[in-house]
Amino acid sequence: MFSLRRARDGEERLWKIWWFLGIPLACVASALLIGAEALHEAGAHAWGSALDLARLALYWFWFRLAWSCSRNVRHAWWTAAVRVALLAGLAVTALT
Repeated sequence: MFSLRRARDGEERLWKIWWFLGIPLACVASALLIGAEALHEAGAHAWGSALDLARLALYWFWFRLAWSCSRNVRHAWWTAAVRVALLAGLAVTALT
């Protein structure tokens, strides 16, 4: 499937990191967001903030892998497009 070591070194194909790792991590991040909001509404702000921090750390982990593999694409313009999308995702993740 894919190798985290190869991804960390920027040697893995981007589509593998984007789809095989990005989709499951997005599902986990969504669950963390829902849980954090529920905890904030219940008054457990410290636990809600901890889940928000875990979600940001999870995105940062995937962001670093995807960024390092963003040059491993067939067409060079994908590198710029992916990096813009990653930065936008980071901003949205940090602001929500």
